[in-house]
Amino acid sequence: MPRRTPHPILGWSAFPKAIFPAYPSPTGVRVLDVEQHRDWYLSQVQAPVGGAVLDLGCGKGADLLALAARIDDPRASFVGIDASPDHVREAQVATTDSRVSFGHSKVGSTLDFDDGVFDVLMTQEVLECFPDLDAFVPELARVLRPEGQIVASHYDWDTQAFTGSDRDRTRRVLRAWAEWEQSWMDHTDPWMGRRLWGYLQGSGLFEGEVRVRVMTNTEFSEPWHGYRMAHWFRGLVKRGMVSEADYEGFMSDLEEASAAGRYFWSVNRYVYVGRRVAADGQRGRP
Repeated sequence: MPRRTPHPILGWSAFPKAIFPAYPSPTGVRVLDVEQHRDWYLSQVQAPVGGAVLDLGCGKGADLLALAARIDDPRASFVGIDASPDHVREAQVATTDSRVSFGHSKVGSTLDFDDGVFDVLMTQEVLECFPDLDAFVPELARVLRPEGQIVASHYDWDTQAFTGSDRDRTRRVLRAWAEWEQSWMDHTDPWMGRRLWGYLQGSGLFEGEVRVRVMTNTEFSEPWHGYRMAHWFRGLVKRGMVSEADYEGFMSDLEEASAAGRYFWSVNRYVYVGRRVAADGQRGRP
């Protein structure tokens, strides 16, 4: 597929636009701690005046629309791409913000943009899907202007912790979740959070730092993310990755811990915040 020229951002304006509501839980209630994490994640973004932002793996548009709502700059532009046509379709339906656009792109080894067209590249929970991330990282740098910002966030699923009376059973359930390569993924890496530094800083193309936010819950109920995660784990039973007995025992543990006031859940989310290293003779925005 040829790259868009000469200004791929404006080229996206032909797409309809959309706003996607807050993350849903199993019963449709807003998941407050996920929204709190989104606020923290988006607070890392430093878009210049008139800047162009790319959200790689934008899903249904929640992060990008939340960022656009924060930035009162009529010259700014926000582009989201995602491999799911259904997600993109939802993200194209309802937004009235003409600065924001979404497009479908099954990203392989390259990004369908010219060199240096974005001031910020943000991405969350996506980089683990690339089987050869070392080969793909130069593409992230290529589409950024010199000294452009990258904000890359990822869970580290092997840091996920639930309280429970049976440590072996809890470990079996959590390991199965961490290793699950879902149908939309080409690859999975439960350690991507801790590996962001090595891939991005280690490439020599970016200069930055890793920041961490630990999500914690002490209530096993709506509207908290740990509650949602535990219910999602039933999908592991359907796929034969966890036994019915293990799952039911795991859930009973959580209910009992909650009733006793001892329930606890946590997971680490890491974000690499950096700048594209300018080559000799290159300059960023004035």
